[in-house]
Amino acid sequence: TGRLPVLGLMLGDCTGIGPEQCARILADGRLDDAARLLVVGDARVLVQGAQDAKVRVAWHPYASPEDVDWMRPEVPVIDLANLDPGTVVRGQVSPESGRIAGERSHRSARHVFPTSRWSKPASGTGILRRPSIRRRFVSHR
Repeated sequence: TGRLPVLGLMLGDCTGIGPEQCARILADGRLDDAARLLVVGDARVLVQGAQDAKVRVAWHPYASPEDVDWMRPEVPVIDLANLDPGTVVRGQVSPESGRIAGERSHRSARHVFPTSRWSKPASGTGILRRPSIRRRFVSHR
């Protein structure tokens, strides 16, 4: 796995289907042969997404990407602890959830690309913003 690129996986707006879709991808391992996924977001949103998807996602928290032990079987998570999904209504527009999803994008970029510019990411890194990107990522490897 050390040769695979690292992709920061953002869970999306917790009022939508993003967390559920991300949980499915993590649970079934469909990207395991393409990349090492690092979830950046609130772990409670990941747990809620897994419950909604009726899947199990074993995860382990880390303080930074450099701390990740890629030999562990659990999904690595940088837990931002910034949005309790119990405070918003799923399926309804939430300015707070949308704002936090946007902030998560910037924080993910800082974690995954700490010393590089968006236009020129470090070799072997990236950010996966939505599950449908798999086809494009795999077809351009």
